[in-house]
Amino acid sequence: MRLLVATWGSPLTWRRARYTGVPPLNCPEGQTFTDLPCYRGVVDRVVVIALDSAAAAAAPRALVNEDALNCAREAGLSVRERGGDVEIFPAAEDYREWRRAVVNYVKCVAEASGGGEVDVVVAPAVGRLGMCRHVLRDPRAFLSISLAELYALLGGEAPSEIYLDTTHGVNYATTLAYELVHMLASLAVARGAAEAKVQTFNAVEAAGGEYEVARVYQANVRRIDLAAARATGGASGKVLRALALAAPLAVYYACREAEPPKAEEVVERFVQGVKIRAAEECAVEKPAVEPPEVVYGMLLAWEVCKAGWSNVVTEMRGDYFRKLSPLYETLVNEELAALNKLLTKRPAYCAPYYAFKNVGPEKWKRQRGCKGGKSPSATYGTSPRTPAS
Repeated sequence: MRLLVATWGSPLTWRRARYTGVPPLNCPEGQTFTDLPCYRGVVDRVVVIALDSAAAAAAPRALVNEDALNCAREAGLSVRERGGDVEIFPAAEDYREWRRAVVNYVKCVAEASGGGEVDVVVAPAVGRLGMCRHVLRDPRAFLSISLAELYALLGGEAPSEIYLDTTHGVNYATTLAYELVHMLASLAVARGAAEAKVQTFNAVEAAGGEYEVARVYQANVRRIDLAAARATGGASGKVLRALALAAPLAVYYACREAEPPKAEEVVERFVQGVKIRAAEECAVEKPAVEPPEVVYGMLLAWEVCKAGWSNVVTEMRGDYFRKLSPLYETLVNEELAALNKLLTKRPAYCAPYYAFKNVGPEKWKRQRGCKGGKSPSATYGTSPRTPAS
């Protein structure tokens, strides 16, 4: 699946221009006020990450984009003209309704620009934008909310190619979106993709007032990023630490405690905690949210566990560790081969690997009376398997 992630600020003043694009982009001949049409036929799905501040914006009447203004009306936003400015604002002072208005507004603008059907993720703005002051302790909440909502939106899909378009993004959003797509690529590799190709595009002004949508970055992601999940605790943290130690049996047992990630709950807790105050000046006060490293770690641990892990020696996986490092794969495979060789040469008795590795047959006999029954060459236990992929 080829995915486009586009960052958007407020479309209220976007003007029409002609876009040209480098291959594989195919921009239309006429003018448009977004570069989304350049990606039609190139990607399979488009997700716009829109700031919630887009629903409360103001602009001089002469600069207003009429298509965007009509979309604001269609989305149920209040529209008023005052002192030569046009203002749009959510009709309800409820953040859930506010977000819903942003989704409808952005979908309408995307369609009006010729960009076709899009999905919309609503991310928190910070600072004074448009008509409101957005109070947010940590701008990286943009990344936490966007990652959780996008993961839930994609469901079981793992993109093999991710396009990031930062043309219409603002300040911190573009930088954090770059981090976001790399997390998505890592999750795709953890889920089973051999690699995920990441490309970043941005429109730059060219001769004659045209804009060229140029590729500014590209990379092929083939490794799981564990560094971005160091703050993860609980059951998810155990899974990732076991993976980092190249310990397949430990991954198996850690995955028995893992639970499906509740990405929607991360967003829901945030939405419930937002307070909108509009008595004198509009202020949107937003609560703290889980750090993006924790959200990512939770999602990553589940993708690792979904790969399927066993406590049967001959079924333990060494190939999965290639997603961390070829060296890890070699070390795990050599260790598993040595373990299997020892177990197939000795009588049935139960003991952990460390208890008899490099110990001669004369010491094996001392432990033959242990309880357990089955030969360790068959299994280390009868616990249920981890979730199927």
